[in-house]
Amino acid sequence: METSASVGTTNISATRSRALPIASAMLVIGGLLLLGWVGWSVLNPAPAPYHYELVAEGATDRFPELGLSSTDISISQYELRVDKVGKALATLYVGEHDRSDMGPVLLDWQNQIDEPLITITPPITEFSNLVAVAKEHLPEQAVVLGWWDTSRRLELLSGIDTLFSDHLTQPLIIPDVWRDRRRVIEETERRFWRISNTKNLEDPLFKNFQEALLADQKTGLLKLKALVQGREAYLVLHVSDAFKLGMANPERLAIGYKDFPNTGNIHVVSGHVKKWLKEQGYESFTAERRGSTSSRIYFLADPESTNTLIAQALPFSTSRPFELKNLSIVYQSSGYWVYKILNNDD
Repeated sequence: METSASVGTTNISATRSRALPIASAMLVIGGLLLLGWVGWSVLNPAPAPYHYELVAEGATDRFPELGLSSTDISISQYELRVDKVGKALATLYVGEHDRSDMGPVLLDWQNQIDEPLITITPPITEFSNLVAVAKEHLPEQAVVLGWWDTSRRLELLSGIDTLFSDHLTQPLIIPDVWRDRRRVIEETERRFWRISNTKNLEDPLFKNFQEALLADQKTGLLKLKALVQGREAYLVLHVSDAFKLGMANPERLAIGYKDFPNTGNIHVVSGHVKKWLKEQGYESFTAERRGSTSSRIYFLADPESTNTLIAQALPFSTSRPFELKNLSIVYQSSGYWVYKILNNDD
């Protein structure tokens, strides 16, 4: 038995020895083929899984559904479409001013599916109220701090000075099935919004703004004041900004959401929401009404997230926005909260 085993072992070893040159050659060929495929895929990446299709364009009076007053802004309506899917996944309205170098500005993004896609933006009808208040009550010399998409809309529609006027795309909300096409999706967004390939989307000022919102109340306020450098300033936040901040900084802000249908009975809906939150162990939450059919509940998943400035400045169940130091509420409607950033002598 020992001899047979020895012979068998020898035969196996001999076979492996003869196979080594062949295997090495095959590995080299395989490696070259792989490198060739990688090179081809880099030069010929998979196409974007969607495209923007122009539906209509014209002046503001052609789009009464937006509720915008007559201005000299030109508006284009697009649909986000996927080949072989019969309906649009999103409808968006883009505004542009001939005398502005801001380029196309997202005015409204209407998701036609339940899951967030590419971005989330409060309805333009909700935003119009904010624009009216900004025009009437915010001083001309003041500067507004807000998420970059809010800032761009506000500057285009009201002329209010904002700290962030560039289209920064972040965060891109990409479904799991499209994760492997992130690069081509980013390029698609750059082309559509006419962003130069040399433009750095990691704006250091906007990063500092995010750091302020992620810090505790005292530290965050000092960071906000450093950004405005003594100017009269206002902070504009929407409840959906907390979700976008969490998407961009998942290791710093643990936030999620769940949609609940509106049954017409607020007590029934409230009961379902509270029961679900208790079952999941979430104590800090806030709600955003999404039309007449559903409500979106945003929840914070850990105690550290509840201590951030953005969580304290928005109506989460663990926050007290009316008691914030050196932040004074000047406007609140729907999901928008506007604060004046107070100096020590205010």
